[in-house]
Amino acid sequence: MIVGCEDKKIEDKEHVVAVDKISDELDYVLVSSYKDYKLSNGDSYKAETISINLDTEEMSNLSMTLKNNIYLTTKEFKLNENNEVTNGSLISYKYYESDKYISIIEEDKNYFNNMYGNVVNKTYVINKTTGEVLDNDNILSLYKLEEQDIYDKVKKSEVEEADYVVMYIKNNGYLLYINDKDELVLMYDYVSDEDEIKKELILVD
Repeated sequence: MIVGCEDKKIEDKEHVVAVDKISDELDYVLVSSYKDYKLSNGDSYKAETISINLDTEEMSNLSMTLKNNIYLTTKEFKLNENNEVTNGSLISYKYYESDKYISIIEEDKNYFNNMYGNVVNKTYVINKTTGEVLDNDNILSLYKLEEQDIYDKVKKSEVEEADYVVMYIKNNGYLLYINDKDELVLMYDYVSDEDEIKKELILVD
């Protein structure tokens, strides 16, 4: 299952005000180790927090939200007598940074009875100049695309069962992010034999 970020509108370039880092000595994205856990199936889970080094209220709120996601979910872990996690929500983050944008991908994986369950992804694409989180329409506009262009590009690609994929993402949504090469990447779910598989497709390279 994928979840998009909330709607935001890009400001007119004439009215954009550049924002500063909180600390020039630190990177734009700060990752900190929080706690290591052992899962009941023998796997390990490393809980890490992530924050954005941009001095805006929106970035402060986002950083707090991302940290709280880790704090709250780990507090709700169910542990056995060996202090191993038996049930819980395993959140992890990865990020990409290009010259102008930061993309954060959140993966929330359900874990129960020694097994991994449903995975929910969220993406946050951040303009490093303005400190704003961009929605899908804003991101597409950066590449002079519209939503229909996504469907056309999927159909022209080598994606398995492209027509089915287009129908599925029309009904269930999709995510976008910008990687460290400034490529626009589509994230979507593909359901096969009742298994939900996470897929990616580079829309613009």
